Amino acid sequence: MYPRSPPPPPSWWPATTVLLLMLLATVAAPAVAQIAVKQGQACTAVAYNGTVCPASIMTYQTAVPVANQSALDSYLTSSTAALAAVKSLDTTCFTAILTLACMDAFPVCANGTAELPCYHSCTDVIAACTATLAPLNLLTTLESSLNNCTFVSAIDSEAYPTSNCQSPASIPAAASSTNTTSNTTATTCPKFFLPNTGTATTANCAPNGCCVPCPVHDYFYPVGAFEASVLAVEVGNGISCALAAFVVLSWATLPGRRRHPGDIVLHFAVAIMTWQACAMFLYGNPKRIQCYDSVTVSTASNNLLCGVQAAFVMCAVHATVFWGGYMIANLHATIVWRSSIFERYKPLGIVLCWGLSGVFTFIAFFLATVDATTGVTCLISPDKANYYLFSIQAVIILPAFFLNCATITYIVVVARRAASSANGLGRWQDSSGGQGSIGAQDYSGTGTGTGTGTDGGQPKKTLSQRRQVLQLLKLNWRALLLGLIYVVTYIIYVIFFNVVAVRISSASWATPWVQSWTACVVSDPGTDAEAQNNCAATFAGEVPSFGLIVFSNLLVSLIGVWLFLIFGLNLQIVYEWQDAVAGWIVKLRRRPEQPVYYEGYQGSGWQ
Repeated sequence: MYPRSPPPPPSWWPATTVLLLMLLATVAAPAVAQIAVKQGQACTAVAYNGTVCPASIMTYQTAVPVANQSALDSYLTSSTAALAAVKSLDTTCFTAILTLACMDAFPVCANGTAELPCYHSCTDVIAACTATLAPLNLLTTLESSLNNCTFVSAIDSEAYPTSNCQSPASIPAAASSTNTTSNTTATTCPKFFLPNTGTATTANCAPNGCCVPCPVHDYFYPVGAFEASVLAVEVGNGISCALAAFVVLSWATLPGRRRHPGDIVLHFAVAIMTWQACAMFLYGNPKRIQCYDSVTVSTASNNLLCGVQAAFVMCAVHATVFWGGYMIANLHATIVWRSSIFERYKPLGIVLCWGLSGVFTFIAFFLATVDATTGVTCLISPDKANYYLFSIQAVIILPAFFLNCATITYIVVVARRAASSANGLGRWQDSSGGQGSIGAQDYSGTGTGTGTGTDGGQPKKTLSQRRQVLQLLKLNWRALLLGLIYVVTYIIYVIFFNVVAVRISSASWATPWVQSWTACVVSDPGTDAEAQNNCAATFAGEVPSFGLIVFSNLLVSLIGVWLFLIFGLNLQIVYEWQDAVAGWIVKLRRRPEQPVYYEGYQGSGWQ
């Protein structure tokens, strides 16, 4: 989460904090203060007959008369339920607070004299609870409730004694308390929190050892919302992969489509298909990719599937970027510079586009953390993605964007000028060696020519401006449009990634709003689902909206859909498939001819 000051306390916060620590109210009600027993007061030892303070604490005879115990017991009862939230997080802290509260309200009667807890017992309570309450922003509330141990909570202006006082064993001495982790071996946790299995990092675990289950993102939203976003990724990427696979199969199978520049579309489609196919790792059980165990996020080191899936994603994304840039650069060189350099050096282009994809993926695995903190799939951790993923791709994406815009601008400008030129578009060579219009190439693989050049040295009539533009775009509009959509989609996705993934993945136990969210969940009186829904609504402004997450994920899926709509949804392909299938059927039905032997012919010649 981006650095920010703690959010304003939500509506439930004042009531919760007051109830949570009312056992140690700063000023007791007047009726309670009048009957409270003070330090050194003469007393008659009697047994405690209330219900709030457990027998494990009330092992002594109290100085409070039986007639007054009911009022003091009611004074403590009002906050017992809220104190259970502390018990769920840290039993040591809970016991220390309850012990101090009971011994404040019901002092020990020793040798006819009332003895309150010692001053150090009060400071020991603060020390015992620091690790649990400080991250929840409740430590200051506890200290205020205890009046910084200057006077007894249940009695107005009565200072804690330093001699002739009680030091209950159930309040751990400060020397044995730590300010780092309290009750780290907790076996029970409140609500949907789970105990640390020993492998989870502190990012999603409270100091007491209770952790937000994996995947953490699921619990910041209403029940089922994040799972729905994962399902949207599975469905969207699955459809995109299937559509891209159709383009791959068509360009790899149908005749003429593997020739330059159609083979660029083939490589581009293979990269997109591989990228979208990575969602198949989520099918059936997404948590096998997202989580190592119930509370630990997957990484490349603790989950092999996570590492494999991340490698496929990164390599495919790199390849998509490189081949998309190659397609745009080839289109620009052909149309603007009338150069066939990308065709002549195609083998080198294949090696570079696929080879560099693997190299950069290999580098990222060794120099960056690969994990599932983005929520849906495994990838480079968001804090490193800009360095080892997007910055590399930006070297291709940004020039490709400007090249594509320049190519479109060039076509329009040249066509307008050609309308008034005596020589039309001129005698410009296309990449196939004939006289063509601005060197336009056929990315669809149909093999049609441009038809606007010269024939036998006889110049053709100058075409109208509208016809020139339409003829140029006839063969190149698919590549131009796909290149533009590809670049714009990618740029938008990178922006959304830094807004959505980085924001939500950086939320940890140290984040102020996460601490407040935890206190909200723990103190909610409803069921686990009700607590999750209520607190998700309260802190909706701290996480990216559900709609934004779904949109950013589906935006990636559209790249395969766009590929199909632009290149695959074509009647020409339908006709070619019909011809190809018909040819295959004919071949299957054709029976091999049997050799005919004549008398005297032995197979090797006449005998």
